[in-house]
Amino acid sequence: MKWYNSLVLSIICPPAAVYCRCGVCADFIANICLTLLCYFPGLFHAVITVF
Repeated sequence: MKWYNSLVLSIICPPAAVYCRCGVCADFIANICLTLLCYFPGLFHAVITVF
């Protein structure tokens, strides 16, 4: 996946970007929890994980 596609996917749906990068793993589960808690921690975690 190109970096700009990953960035757009991270902004739209952070868990989907982490899933595309890592699959189902601890980072994916953590990102779902962070996104449900509040959107911005999930977004920050997705950007850090993807890049």
